[in-house]
Amino acid sequence: MTDTLFNVFYGKIKKETADAKLIDTVDTQEIKKKLSSGEYNLVIDQARYPLAALPVIFKAYNLNPDYQRNKVWDPQRKSRLIESLIMNIPIPPIFLYEISPSKYEVMDGLQRISTIIDFLNNKFKLKGLEVWEELNGCSYNELIPEVQDAIGSRYLSGSVILSDSKNTKEKQDELKRLIFERLNTGGITLTKQEIRNAVNTSIMNTMINDFADNNDTFNNLWHSGGDSKNRMGNREMILRFFAYKDLSYNNNTAVGTSQALDYYSAKSVYFDESKVKNLKLYIENTLDLVKKLFGEQAFNKNNGTKSEKMLFDTVMLACSMCIDKEVGLNGDMDIENNVQLKNDFLESNRELFNGKYTSFSKVLERQKAFYNFLNSEIINDTSN
Repeated sequence: MTDTLFNVFYGKIKKETADAKLIDTVDTQEIKKKLSSGEYNLVIDQARYPLAALPVIFKAYNLNPDYQRNKVWDPQRKSRLIESLIMNIPIPPIFLYEISPSKYEVMDGLQRISTIIDFLNNKFKLKGLEVWEELNGCSYNELIPEVQDAIGSRYLSGSVILSDSKNTKEKQDELKRLIFERLNTGGITLTKQEIRNAVNTSIMNTMINDFADNNDTFNNLWHSGGDSKNRMGNREMILRFFAYKDLSYNNNTAVGTSQALDYYSAKSVYFDESKVKNLKLYIENTLDLVKKLFGEQAFNKNNGTKSEKMLFDTVMLACSMCIDKEVGLNGDMDIENNVQLKNDFLESNRELFNGKYTSFSKVLERQKAFYNFLNSEIINDTSN
């Protein structure tokens, strides 16, 4: 089964680019036909939303589509938006996408909408205001009525991108991804994983997101901090395991980290439901083995509190080799002793486990060394 699960990087990666055409050889009639068809023309409606009604209006809207990043604004940035509204400073319009008649999701402006709704619902207090510093420390209910009225009387402008019945669902999804990429070129820079998440929507991507957010074993072992989760760093680690396992299985060392994740994410769009189900089972089995061997210190060095990507790669890939080779555990594991053995091994191989060596050939070298360590020092399997 492993052959069919990990075959994305089998052979060489070919750069997929369309054949270039000289402008004088382009069929002008085809261009005219494409333009007149309206296939790539957006149908847009304009809207203005009174701020006081935002909590009610957006209650039924999808404020967290799969391709949107999690809320990342800090309290001071939220407060500055509220101050701008009090001063009637124009703020950028939001963009909504009609997913079905009278149902919409937010393509751009999630931070603005969430901030306004949260403030109206007394979810945070103002801080760091420069012009209206008298209001610092106030929640919405603590503002005088005149200031509340000033906020409530403002409007949020929006553009609503309407669904076009002429286009297939595939074409509409393509346009949606394109719009998202074009809209999200300013503001807070998207992480690479946020871009992958937006562009490569699929059942595999949904599984990765759900697994990273909700799998108890993974979340108990991977200690990354809140910001990593907010910016999809935890989801990237799950994608990273699948991509690295595929590279490792095919002994492909010619690909860089970012390229590998981009390529695997793009190709995984075509995975069927059965393959996705088996990949989920595979990572569950791998994590279960990791937990049995090392507990919550699996991806940490020297009993530290923060997990390291290099150790995640090494431990996960080595343990997945044990899964592939059906290596069995001999009796119960002494986790505390195993962690000490692991720390001693890392210390004695400090040069190999130096974080500055990030090439995939070094990843494979660390995987092999750790697998041999597992077999000789912890598992004591004599069948390999």
